[in-house]
Amino acid sequence: MNTLRKSEKIYALAFFILIYGIFMFLIICKVYTIFVNTQASHSNESSIVVDFSKLYPVPSTDTSDVKVTQKTSNKYLEKYKSVMTRLGNIHTSLRYDMLFQQEIFQSSYFINMLLSDRNRSSYPTELKNGYYYLPSKKESSASIEKYAVKYSEFEKYVTSQGIDFLYIQPPCKLSKYDNQLDYGLYDYKNSNCDELLEDLRGKGVTCLDLRDEIKNNSIDQYSLFFRTDSHWKSNAGLWAASTISEYCNTTYGLTFNTDSLNANNYETISYSNAMYGSSAYSIPKFLANPEDFEILTPDYETDFTIEIPDKNINATGSFDELFFDHDMLNAFSKKGGDYAYGTVLKGNRPLVRIVNNNNDNGPKVLIIKDSFGNMVSPYLVVACSELNLLDIRKDNGNFNGSVKQFIAETNPDIVIVMLSFPTNESIK
Repeated sequence: MNTLRKSEKIYALAFFILIYGIFMFLIICKVYTIFVNTQASHSNESSIVVDFSKLYPVPSTDTSDVKVTQKTSNKYLEKYKSVMTRLGNIHTSLRYDMLFQQEIFQSSYFINMLLSDRNRSSYPTELKNGYYYLPSKKESSASIEKYAVKYSEFEKYVTSQGIDFLYIQPPCKLSKYDNQLDYGLYDYKNSNCDELLEDLRGKGVTCLDLRDEIKNNSIDQYSLFFRTDSHWKSNAGLWAASTISEYCNTTYGLTFNTDSLNANNYETISYSNAMYGSSAYSIPKFLANPEDFEILTPDYETDFTIEIPDKNINATGSFDELFFDHDMLNAFSKKGGDYAYGTVLKGNRPLVRIVNNNNDNGPKVLIIKDSFGNMVSPYLVVACSELNLLDIRKDNGNFNGSVKQFIAETNPDIVIVMLSFPTNESIK
């Protein structure tokens, strides 16, 4: 009997050591995954440091205080700006090495299942329809009011310059009219956006809510999105560009070439299993699986000139040649999936300038955007003569110049703000 009890104790101790060892291994994997995420490069192309605050300085009517400050701390200010610009460019080039991370180290997903609050915004959850989603937290009414004031004041400035203004609300992945969250889970993205749009409209800002346009056109909103990512697909970019163009022509009398956005005049290029998005980044591939990345490309002749200063790009070519990185997409397809959305327009760049060489009579457009604007822009520029894109988010595009100075120098026909939801950056 004593021998049996001793044997049971040994087996119990061995089992405990095994479980403890597995648990510690998963913890190490989680820590290493975080390290990998912060070290991996998003693109094979290196970024260069561009200080847009010097190219587009903030206008000032009284520079006396600035001169005093520059005398006492100019060298420290320049060093700080240089360091922050470099950090910003490094940050925008980061990505997840999905193959390495997901197939080897994503066993840490099961730690999240056991230890994490399922409803926190940093944790991806599987919707009832099989799509993966990152829930959003509730924004305070004070924060939303602050955003509304910021963009209503910006709208007043833009229209005072004789330029049209439009605030566009893109859809979030979780449909406002078809909530696919499991019972007990909550998301506040749509309610946050509803409150913001109500505030903006109350202040006289013209808004286009693409969520309602999707519903009014009886479109399955989830079909517009990647299953493993929060962003929308190429077909959604074409649809959104067409919807925006028609709205601007009707509302402002602009001359977007809407015929060029007829879906019947586009063909599909597909990269098998090239996409594994950020909504499923911590979920093992055997659970989520990569998906195809498709590009709708015009079947007619196109000619554009694109400039991306921080990538040292100034090139002329067709839609297919300039707007998507086909080499990276081929590589992602071969390796079994990666963040293919980041190949559109080289990801979140501070400034992108595109001229449509086949449409001299279209409008000149400026978009203040986040990553949702990346997939729309290649199609919108097909319908206009010139498209400028600014990403003012410090943690992403990091355009640190003066938006107002940029407007003064480029003189657009319309300024569009298209953000999934605003951030705290000021508009200078």
